[in-house]
Amino acid sequence: MMVDQNYVTGAQTNGTRLKAAYQEVLKRRGVPYLSSDDPTLLMLYQVHGNLTPQQAQIAAQQAAQHFKDTGQAMDDTAFDAMLTTASGSVQGPDETDPAWDFGQAARTAYQDVKNLYGGDIDPTDPRVIAAYMRAGSSVGATMTQDQARQAAQYGADYYRATGQAIPDYAADQYAGQITNRQIKQPHHINPATWDALGSTGQQLYLSAAARKGYDKTDYMNTINATRPVGTPQNVTPGRGSNDLAQRLAGVY
Repeated sequence: MMVDQNYVTGAQTNGTRLKAAYQEVLKRRGVPYLSSDDPTLLMLYQVHGNLTPQQAQIAAQQAAQHFKDTGQAMDDTAFDAMLTTASGSVQGPDETDPAWDFGQAARTAYQDVKNLYGGDIDPTDPRVIAAYMRAGSSVGATMTQDQARQAAQYGADYYRATGQAIPDYAADQYAGQITNRQIKQPHHINPATWDALGSTGQQLYLSAAARKGYDKTDYMNTINATRPVGTPQNVTPGRGSNDLAQRLAGVY
């Protein structure tokens, strides 16, 4: 099976991430494709496309219709554009700042609870909720019990649907949504913090900022302008082009 190097290196977009996750689901199930209304496919659209459930349904149907109309897959550019269009097709949550590092902190916290008490523990268990609340506080995303329960359930639903742990960036995005963290103005971002996000995190943030009306290039230039003299600029990689040649809701 082809390995998506964009997925390995992190130099990817929502579309290429979604395709790579989809490929893993097909491999696990041993099927050539999923129907456009398959709950697992819709979960992938929600998590990797950063879409609401209704937006995910629209995107999946559009992808399937494209294949029916043309007999060809959407290329990465068209697929990403379709996801962006779908994200504005129906009213969804305001674009928010991901709670960076929450995913990693939550995984560690959950594993600590499992190690302490033994075996798998239901995500709604009060011990897990308390661990998620601590994880949120550790990365500056203070959560109520209800918000922590939502975050834990979101990860559990993804695992049940795909057999995979939810990616950290997706958990970060969701945690930012439920705690209503607002996108920062570029001059308020510490360049060292920006560099620590890595290329995937930077692309996610730039996409979110763009949907808030910022120009991606101007946003990056403003961050780089605040660097101390002589500090190298960390330039975010551009969009890759890679067709996974897998049927995605009836398209490749």
